[in-house]
Amino acid sequence: ALYGESLGAEHPMTQLVAVHQARTLWALQRGAEGLVLIDHALPVLRTAMGRDAPTLKAVEQLRAELAAPEAPTPATASQITLLL
Repeated sequence: ALYGESLGAEHPMTQLVAVHQARTLWALQRGAEGLVLIDHALPVLRTAMGRDAPTLKAVEQLRAELAAPEAPTPATASQITLLL
């Protein structure tokens, strides 16, 4: 909330915080809510970083892993590395 208030809801840093929040939601077995956050963040991050940015690639990989039918368990989801 603090990032959103100071930087704006659509600021790339606010969206990176939301991606970390998504990983936490997954660990709390609220993965569907987390995927909504990632899906909102991806277009903002693509525009800000460009498609080849390592951080963007990490976010896309996280989204793919959490959305896969064999998605990680909440315990292992917290171990997925995410660059910031």
